[in-house]
Amino acid sequence: MRLLSACLEFKRRHFVLDFLYYPREDGAIFSSEHLDQLAAFFNVVHLVPSEDQWPGFREKYQESTDIWNDRIGDYFSFLNKRIHYDFVYANYAPYAHIFRYCGPETVRVLDTHDKLANRRDFLESQGHKPDFFSLSTAEEGQLSAMANVVIAIKDAEADYYREISSRPVITIGVPVEIHQSEHSAMPTLSSPEVITFGFIGSDNAVNRLALIGLFDIVSGRAAVFIGRARFVIVGRVLDAVPIPSNLLDIVEHVRFVDELSEFYDRCHVILVPTIRSTGLKIKSVEALGYGKPIIATADGFDGIESPYSFHTCPNQTALVEVCEAAIAKTLTLGELTQATERVRENYMRSYEANVEALARICGKWRVAVVLREHATLDTFYASLFSLLRFFQQRCKVSFYYHSPTDLSPAMAKFMKVEGHHVSVLRKMLEVREDAPELIVTQDDSDMSWTHPIRALLTISSDAISLRTNALRDAGTADRGFSADCPTVNERRFTSVRALDFVDQPHWGARKRITIVVSPSFTPFAANFLLNFASAPEFTRIKGDYTEFRIVSFLPRDDISAAAQRVGFRNFSYRDQLFSDPWGARKHLIFLGSFTTDDQIYNASTLVSIASTTVFVQDEKLLTMTKIICGADVWVGRFSNHLELVSQLAWVNRERNKPNIISRYRPNRGVLSEIIEGLKQHFINDIIQCCNA
Repeated sequence: MRLLSACLEFKRRHFVLDFLYYPREDGAIFSSEHLDQLAAFFNVVHLVPSEDQWPGFREKYQESTDIWNDRIGDYFSFLNKRIHYDFVYANYAPYAHIFRYCGPETVRVLDTHDKLANRRDFLESQGHKPDFFSLSTAEEGQLSAMANVVIAIKDAEADYYREISSRPVITIGVPVEIHQSEHSAMPTLSSPEVITFGFIGSDNAVNRLALIGLFDIVSGRAAVFIGRARFVIVGRVLDAVPIPSNLLDIVEHVRFVDELSEFYDRCHVILVPTIRSTGLKIKSVEALGYGKPIIATADGFDGIESPYSFHTCPNQTALVEVCEAAIAKTLTLGELTQATERVRENYMRSYEANVEALARICGKWRVAVVLREHATLDTFYASLFSLLRFFQQRCKVSFYYHSPTDLSPAMAKFMKVEGHHVSVLRKMLEVREDAPELIVTQDDSDMSWTHPIRALLTISSDAISLRTNALRDAGTADRGFSADCPTVNERRFTSVRALDFVDQPHWGARKRITIVVSPSFTPFAANFLLNFASAPEFTRIKGDYTEFRIVSFLPRDDISAAAQRVGFRNFSYRDQLFSDPWGARKHLIFLGSFTTDDQIYNASTLVSIASTTVFVQDEKLLTMTKIICGADVWVGRFSNHLELVSQLAWVNRERNKPNIISRYRPNRGVLSEIIEGLKQHFINDIIQCCNA
């Protein structure tokens, strides 16, 4: 129910949800009916075959790999390369290993459900065989630290996860499912002569300990209960717990019920007498849903806020004394029922707010890019659009200008080609719904933000500064940020100079030639590469370069063989994109034509990575390259390898200085860290707001 509730909130926000299913409990048995139900709810259900059995118990602690199987990660990696998931939601700590297969742009959410560390120690100290999966604290901390945000089932465990993982933690309990019981109105009337106390539980060590302790105390006070109370115990727990002989007439054991309502309809008061356990007590939440009076220990009501002492009895003796007060009618069932209603209302309000916060965390940020007056494709915008390529996978990016005259023809054309919609700035300032969390601009001095933004990123040709702020209500200040507000990381992200992003000791020393092979040119690439590398003009300038690469959209063995023969490193397109260092002076050469819009976009993405010069054969890509690079990067066209070598020699001779765009374009690694920092700050803001 807890996971379903979160998924329903995601779907309400128009998320597309895929489900990766790895069945291994109950002998890895599942039914076609079960799969049909999953398929009806999720966009796609992916089934990872399982041959594993549920792990046995080790001598001390178990390990996450007793449950996790790398087969899950391999399957997810295959999917993620094609789908690029915005967020991944893992259930239980051992499955946090899936985060190792996620990219830095993915929000990683770990739903812990229960604290798994050291559960074995308590059970053994009570003389019971451990029958729960148990991890060491160290491993649970390592698994939690893989996530961007951790979900705990109650506040006490949230504090524990913050301590062991240093990650933002949000508390989400179990949803309350409201039921109209046949006798739901009964407790508001006068108390009956014989009160029926109910307990429901499976056969595990925690429930056995709770029931043994309860019977022991009640047995010593049997005179108070006999003839005035009954105990209905539902579940197999009583199979392993002996009933004291003086209580046999007032304890009824029901091993199974077809419907839970049968149990709740029979009981006047629900007891939750657990002593020490982990997680939220589902039996307490369930009783809230049925509107039943509840008497519980502090452990049994842990995770549910209540001002009533009969919900937080310090021990089982105190719980039995409350039961005696109910029998004596000094505490009426009406009072207990009213308490249930008030606690349920507050619990549901808190639960719904935190589930909504989780959906906001996992959703895409709303980023507003404010274009300055008379915007042209200069150095600032070359850096800006390079930066936005990182954001667009994680964000919903919108562009705003002061007036239509702010855009130069080249800028307007570029925005159209890239598919960006541009709106008048006042629309963003006037409409509160879907207001941006992050604003990117060149100059914020003439703007007043009426919305509570979380971060302001200011970019100029030689500097990047980031200011962040916690959530605040609109109208409390004329800005959504302040000059002295806390930053994501004071040391790294306060007014960072873009030049500091460049690896200065190696500036000018790293020079590379990269040849990119289009799909249409793939059959001819190997021969072209051999002719190009053997040309006399190229042989004379070859010593000026430290690296040679060939990048194939469609890899082939003959290209790999030719690259190895002439000393070129061979990369796939995606490998090239994510391993290309910033700051190096590079010549980028495109062979053949790029026919589809997707190919053009992918090729232009490579262009945006700080190239010194670009050589192209395709006319459409040539136009796109000029728009992206502007005038500071030399762009040339060639028809064969000799013409290319000639132009390359001229550039090497005449244009041997780093251009301004490649110098001032920020470092990819630091930008990824800025985005990660923004993401963590954004998550913290939402959690702080919900906890306020």
